[in-house]
Amino acid sequence: LPLPGRPSCPGSSSRGPDDPFAPRSEANHLLFESTSTLTFPGSSPTQPARLAPHIAPLLPTTVQIRPLLPAMADPGGSQRTALLAAASLFPVPDGATFSYGTAGFRADGSTMAPAVCRAGIVAALRSVKLGGAAVGLVITASHNPVGDNGVKIVDADGGMMSQAWEPFSDALANAPTPDALLQLVLQFAKDEGITLGGAHSAQVLLARDTRPTGEYLLDVATKGISAIVGSVALDMGILTTPQLHWMVRNKNRGLKASEADYFTQITESFRSFVIPARVISHGEHCIIC
Repeated sequence: LPLPGRPSCPGSSSRGPDDPFAPRSEANHLLFESTSTLTFPGSSPTQPARLAPHIAPLLPTTVQIRPLLPAMADPGGSQRTALLAAASLFPVPDGATFSYGTAGFRADGSTMAPAVCRAGIVAALRSVKLGGAAVGLVITASHNPVGDNGVKIVDADGGMMSQAWEPFSDALANAPTPDALLQLVLQFAKDEGITLGGAHSAQVLLARDTRPTGEYLLDVATKGISAIVGSVALDMGILTTPQLHWMVRNKNRGLKASEADYFTQITESFRSFVIPARVISHGEHCIIC
C-alpha cells in the first residue's frame, strides 16, 4: 500500500560509467482486474509549459478518456492491464507534484512510492527504446537528510537520462489516474517508435543506498519496471550512484561490471599512476614526477 503524505519535490534546473547479473526477480506481470474511469475532475496540469506538445493536451483540468485512435499502436490486453495495475497500486496523492531534474525525483522518503513506480516504467521504456540495452535506476537522495529519498535513471551510455525524456517523466509521475497514465505511455510510445507488448526485451539495473525507505522503494521500482511487458529488473545491491553509472556503461560495452570489478579498476588505475613515479629531492623539497 502507498505510504501517506503529500510530496513536494521541486526539480533542479535541467542540466546542459565475470558478470554477476542474477535477476532479483523476473518481470512478474501484474494481472489485476481494472475498471476504466471515463472522467477525472479537479486535476491540475503539471507545469504544462514544460511539457512536450504531445503530452500537454493529455493533462487538462477536465478530461474525457476516449478510445485510442486507430493510428496509436495497440500493445495488447496484457500490457494495458499491467500498466493500469501498477498505477493503481501507487496513486498520486491529491496536491502532490513531482518534477524530474538533475537530482531525479526527490522528496520525503515516505511519499516517494508513486514517483519511484513511474520512474521504473520510464527506465524500462528507455531500455526498450534503446533496443534492450541496460539502463540503471538508483534509489538515493544523495546528501539529503536521511528521511528523504529519491530516484534517478542512468542512461545506457553511463550518463544521466536524456533531457528529452524529462517532460515525459514529469507528466507520468503526475498522471492523476491509471487511465491517464496508460494514455500517456501509449501516446509517448507511438511518438518515440517504441513497440510495447513484449516484442522487445528490456533490462534495468537497480541499486540503492542504506536509507530506511530504500528497500521498500526498490521493490516499488521493480513493480514499475515489471509493468512494461518483457522487462527484467536486476538488483545490483547497495551501491553509490557513480558505481551504478560505471556498471551500466560497462555492461553495455560487454565488459566486466560487478562491484568487485569496479574496485579492481580503481585499484589498478591508482597503481599505474603511483608506481611509475620518481621522487626527486631538492633539499627540503620533494618533487614527484
